[in-house]
Amino acid sequence: MAALPKKLKFVEAFDKAVGLRTAEQQTGYEKVDDSRVLERYFHPILWQRLEPQVTTQQVTATLYDFKSFTATVTTMTLDKNFNLQGGISQNVIPFSTFENKMALRDAHRALQELGGDPPPIDDFASLTMSTKGAIVAPGPAQFKPK
Repeated sequence: MAALPKKLKFVEAFDKAVGLRTAEQQTGYEKVDDSRVLERYFHPILWQRLEPQVTTQQVTATLYDFKSFTATVTTMTLDKNFNLQGGISQNVIPFSTFENKMALRDAHRALQELGGDPPPIDDFASLTMSTKGAIVAPGPAQFKPK
């Protein structure tokens, strides 16, 4: 008997959320369009001694793009009022180099459950998930002089 898939948490878009939003209310999957889904989660970094609330936290947002088969991972540090502290880090990762293949499957399932229309995971699983190497652009053509 197969195990039931884990429960996924969905969130509304930032512009649709009303009132003060906590990190918990913004953690989960959000549909961007038919082929992209965003997963957002927070990490407490620094707690103030006299207050029981987080004073600094890091947010990671991973945009899974099932059209280009890449994930854009963005991280930033925020204060307790969600003001940006420092810079923003962003990395684009091809699905083929993802170590955690379950994250791709969960994102695919989340997008489907949110009403998106990604290609069937089996259509690209054998091509994009079989290799551990990064996708590299071809180098410039080399021509011998006459």
